[in-house]
Amino acid sequence: MLNLRSPELNAVAALRQLTNSNYLKRGRRGPEIAAAQKALDRLGYDMTHSESVPGVFDGVFGGGTESTVKLFQNHQLIVDDGLIGPTTIGRVDIDLASLPFPTASELDDTFKIMGSSQPANLKQGHIWRPSSYVQAVREQMESLFKTGTVPRVVFHAFGPMPRKIRVIPEGDLAKADARFKPAGAGQPPRLFFTPGKYVPGSPSYLGPGFKAGMTLLHEIFHAMRDSNGKYTSDQEVAGLHPATHPPGAETGSAKAADRKFWFKNRGEFLAITVVNIFRSELNQEPLGNGRVVRFLRKDHGSSFEFQKMASPELFHKNPEFKIHLNKLKTEQSGLFFRLAKVDAPFNPIRDFG
Repeated sequence: MLNLRSPELNAVAALRQLTNSNYLKRGRRGPEIAAAQKALDRLGYDMTHSESVPGVFDGVFGGGTESTVKLFQNHQLIVDDGLIGPTTIGRVDIDLASLPFPTASELDDTFKIMGSSQPANLKQGHIWRPSSYVQAVREQMESLFKTGTVPRVVFHAFGPMPRKIRVIPEGDLAKADARFKPAGAGQPPRLFFTPGKYVPGSPSYLGPGFKAGMTLLHEIFHAMRDSNGKYTSDQEVAGLHPATHPPGAETGSAKAADRKFWFKNRGEFLAITVVNIFRSELNQEPLGNGRVVRFLRKDHGSSFEFQKMASPELFHKNPEFKIHLNKLKTEQSGLFFRLAKVDAPFNPIRDFG
């Protein structure tokens, strides 16, 4: 008998009793189906086809439920047969139980933090300690995943990593940024998390109050997309800039430059959008009437004051942006629908639908 970690699944005897020969399939009805439907809904999958009223599920294993189960299985890299057996319910249970924040073992299974590459311009008299770098990065990650819901949604939506993401210091402290380098021949995805901004004595140290979360989440999103085979898709639309927002802004106007979004490809657009949802979740500043919301950004660089977003309430209606939001919905519906549930004033994924 299965021992399921999430209380809502473990309370259903029929789910605990699933085996490779005793599984749930299309045509079955009952509270065990309703429990599975509710669990998939909580994980961000679109279960409106099985809701009798919002939040109440019909307990009928029909074609819609079967398609959603297959989609979940595909995202988990397991056999997508549309049957709910011990492996599938086990994966649902893991996601449901671990959604609050990644455990230490889950972080270790996803990221390999390596501090052996000493930056070239370390300040004279300072000693580089790889173990201190590893600890500092772990603390930044743990803090990020315990803040808001967006980072946890991103982490859990990708499922187990086919390859660990290497996290290593940038070679030059003066660059002081985080950046991502995609997997190459024999190389896993690499996330260069420059310690310059965080290590006292480095040329660009910003002080103990600096938070690396937004930049780190941006690069983690890139690395996870790449590790799950989405990097090629992210590069399909290169030269996305300059997209006009709001749509129809006059190119000859004095503020024309403020109406441009300079995304170099789809991956940048998606990462910036996700991080802005996170910003909005934390700050809850309302939108409306075309005004600039000080926490929302058109990029993820350091020129914060000059990269604010105009008319964020119209973001989900922009025809150029809708193409890329729809691509995310098609490629990663689990991530899409989880993000759609985030309580944030700026949430174009929710509003796009």
